[in-house]
Amino acid sequence: MEKGTLINNGKYDDPQDAYLNGRRISAPKITGNVTYSPIRVVDITLNYTGIGNRNRFAKNAAGIYNGNEGAVKAYNLFNLAAGYKVNKNTRLSLGIENLFNEDYFPARAQWFMQPGFYSKGRGTAFNFGISVGY
Repeated sequence: MEKGTLINNGKYDDPQDAYLNGRRISAPKITGNVTYSPIRVVDITLNYTGIGNRNRFAKNAAGIYNGNEGAVKAYNLFNLAAGYKVNKNTRLSLGIENLFNEDYFPARAQWFMQPGFYSKGRGTAFNFGISVGY
């Protein structure tokens, strides 16, 4: 029987059964955030995203992974956001993405295995904002 052929026997660990690739099931992911307001007009938020390893598939005869079956190497990202309420109508904000400048390839780039999409994730980036309302 060909690998991946379904057999309706109620089992999911037969030799011909196959793992779903990255397009269907991504690498393990965990997220979280903590917000702290030391005073009423200031708020600081730390966001975390962690991607775990996933290496379920073997390389093909050419020595490369099939599309959507690439191995995913774990990485951790931290983002920081802060806001300051200047007055009733004005707010300043500061954001830092990839706070620790993690050198990584996004999980999708890793499992997708297409040259045009295999690019590194963004390094540390800053943004500053001001919002004024009436």
